[in-house]
Amino acid sequence: MNHAAAELSGSHCRIVSVGSGKAAERVVAHQECTLDERAPRRLREFRDDNGISSHLRVVLWPGPEEAGVTAITAKPGAPLSPPSTLAVRERVGSLLRAGFLITNVSLPHQILAELALQQGATLALAAAFHGDGGCISLARDGRAGPRPAYLRWDAQWCRATAGSGDALARYQFAAAFAPHLRQVLENVSQDDLRILACGSMANLRTAMAPFSEEFGREVQVLDHAWPGMLDAEAGTIPTDPAVWQLARAAAQSSALGLHR
Repeated sequence: MNHAAAELSGSHCRIVSVGSGKAAERVVAHQECTLDERAPRRLREFRDDNGISSHLRVVLWPGPEEAGVTAITAKPGAPLSPPSTLAVRERVGSLLRAGFLITNVSLPHQILAELALQQGATLALAAAFHGDGGCISLARDGRAGPRPAYLRWDAQWCRATAGSGDALARYQFAAAFAPHLRQVLENVSQDDLRILACGSMANLRTAMAPFSEEFGREVQVLDHAWPGMLDAEAGTIPTDPAVWQLARAAAQSSALGLHR
């Protein structure tokens, strides 16, 4: 059976399935949907059509107003608390009704650490940037650092700064990010630090240019094709791999028996 993991952000779900054992790097199938009344049927069909195990790992984004999610223009705040059991059950209801058995619930910063190790980075600053918020964390040997930053921002402001064609505007986004970066990297030697970025932010590669200049090294945007992607996408509109990296990384760890 193939293995899968789902990334949940609000009512939006991205789910990725990978192979087993040595085929764990190969993406078998991927799908996204809104977790509404139609989702259980769609997800059940997706599971059945692709030979996916009922055991599912979940990557759960906190809501923008939850304690520990800080406005990008505010000072670094308190750390994020793990979600309660009740909150998790409410968020995964559609997945349970689709016949999945939730075996592990992780927060994005934990998956960013696993993703960094899968990319061969033993020490990395790993980030997921989306249109209305993101997460940035230190990753060391596959484990997340003590103070990840969960941030929220206005989607229109993000498009006008980070996602724009104006270099000065992009620096405004990077400048707002700077205090949160300092918190994440406090007392960390940057000599061997790799910087990895993924997510659904528009023009992600262009938006990372100010960060590359600040650190004096390339930000590695994970938008390259994954094993199995070219076969899966043949004859269709190409998928942006950067959008799917968290769910893919979680599924790969599960397939390798590292997390269940």
